[in-house]
Amino acid sequence: INTHTASLEIQFEGVKKDLKYAIVGCFADVNNAKNYVNQLTTNGFDAKFLDFNNGLYRISIESSTSIDSLQNTIHRATQKGYNTWILK
Repeated sequence: INTHTASLEIQFEGVKKDLKYAIVGCFADVNNAKNYVNQLTTNGFDAKFLDFNNGLYRISIESSTSIDSLQNTIHRATQKGYNTWILK
């Protein structure tokens, strides 16, 4: 375990009622979630911990008031091999 990574505090963006989110991963293990956020960031995405829901850390790469405006980010993520879904 990388103790430096494990010791980093998580800041949750939090789900806001009027926004939609491009979600790229959900993890039960916080260290797996942190590693994924680091990987996404290295690949040019603005990856964030969205929240902790039903025992899972949800990772978002973009939020918007419209689904249409998420499409470019979702397309780019798909091209890089990331499965993405929209949280409404």
